[in-house]
Amino acid sequence: MRAHIVCYEKPPSWILGKIADKLCNTLKALSIDSTISDQPDFNADVNHHIYYLPFKGHKTKIDTLLVTHIDKQEKLRILLGQLAVADGAIFFSEQTRKI
Repeated sequence: MRAHIVCYEKPPSWILGKIADKLCNTLKALSIDSTISDQPDFNADVNHHIYYLPFKGHKTKIDTLLVTHIDKQEKLRILLGQLAVADGAIFFSEQTRKI
């Protein structure tokens, strides 16, 4: 399996970059081929987008989104549109997942 982390900020800067870096290193420690860049990798088995808002819906084999929080109706509208394309989402909080 090959996993690709799509991080829209340069790892390991700021919190999302640190999350992407840690996730990539953890996957490698589990013997899963893992890479990071700011663009999807259409050859990877899975593209996990660190932070959902920049996801433009360019479908790859499997796309998952990291959802930190939904604090505005506009963000919910965007996420619902993205989930029509993406294969799933990982929610940081149970409260956000229940929206």
